[in-house]
Amino acid sequence: MLGFLRSHNGPASNKTIDEAVAKELDIPQKLLSEIHSGKRTEFQYRMAWARTKAKTDGKIDLVSRQMWQIS
Repeated sequence: MLGFLRSHNGPASNKTIDEAVAKELDIPQKLLSEIHSGKRTEFQYRMAWARTKAKTDGKIDLVSRQMWQIS
């Protein structure tokens, strides 16, 4: 995630970040579609926690709703 945001020109959305990480890690579609709860997948849930941790550590900033950039 951090590597993608460093190379991305400007802020990126949750969806864009998730797609880039899934592609980079070559995560199978079956795992990407596994539901955690409600409509949220397990992958989306874990990516949300990764963004929260990175924000807490001061590595990324939330610039607007669901838009992130490197600090």
